[in-house]
Amino acid sequence: MFSQILKLIDYFLFIPLKIKQALEDYEDLIDLRKAKTDTVNEPGVSFNDVKESLSKNKS
Repeated sequence: MFSQILKLIDYFLFIPLKIKQALEDYEDLIDLRKAKTDTVNEPGVSFNDVKESLSKNKS
């Protein structure tokens, strides 16, 4: 009985949080890819600069 309750808690609480985190990570990956392609030809801006900027905004 107790294990079934824990499974329900996991299903309704933790799985949606994991899905939300996965979607946020996917959005960040898309942003990084866009930034990499958009800034390649701009002088003084590198992919690592954009990556660091995004990681600072996330934390």
